[in-house]
Amino acid sequence: MSDDLRPLLLQLLDKTESVLAGQARLEGKVTSLEGKVSNLEGEMRKVKDVVGVTRMQEIARLDGRIDQLAQDVALGHRAAE
Repeated sequence: MSDDLRPLLLQLLDKTESVLAGQARLEGKVTSLEGKVSNLEGEMRKVKDVVGVTRMQEIARLDGRIDQLAQDVALGHRAAE
């Protein structure tokens, strides 16, 4: 190999190693982000479940109140204020 090509080849190898190291770091970060996204999706499901249960409880409470008011009206009572 000629002496003038050797430094260029070494420089190319260094840059290649640098790119490969950068790629490995990027892959690690992507894996970390994927894990975090998965955790967030799990937390989102939990929040949706809690909100759903809370809504159902509130609907049941309001439904009971409507039934009570309808019964009061049928019996001629005034609603409690």
